[in-house]
Amino acid sequence: MDRKKTGPEIPKIDPSDEKEVRFWPEKLTEEIKDNWPVEVRKEGGFQLGRVQQGLEPNNYRLMPAIGAGVKEIKLQDRDKSQYRLIYIAKFDEAIYVFHVITKKKTEATSQRDIELAKKRLGEIIEHRKQQEQESKEK
Repeated sequence: MDRKKTGPEIPKIDPSDEKEVRFWPEKLTEEIKDNWPVEVRKEGGFQLGRVQQGLEPNNYRLMPAIGAGVKEIKLQDRDKSQYRLIYIAKFDEAIYVFHVITKKKTEATSQRDIELAKKRLGEIIEHRKQQEQESKEK
């Protein structure tokens, strides 16, 4: 019996091959738990799961003003309030979520948010360099 494909084939990978998601700093998880509606948290988790599988989120944009490879997952609640997860997935060891924006009312990302995200990305890069140096010394 011939089966017709009803949509694009989604590649499946072994869950053990999924990249870990790391929040930098870890307190971002508390901001999400405390200030994001449940449906937005669930959708954000689903979209990060897509990234773990090597797929793109359904609604995102590139953020070259922050750094090469940085993306922003765009989420919205029923009241049209906007929520954002800013991340980088180009490193082998993990996907780093390093900035979140809660209850944004406009499309534009504030300069303050961009500067904070740049700072945190710099911290991640420096941390990775230190880890790499420590590995070489062992």
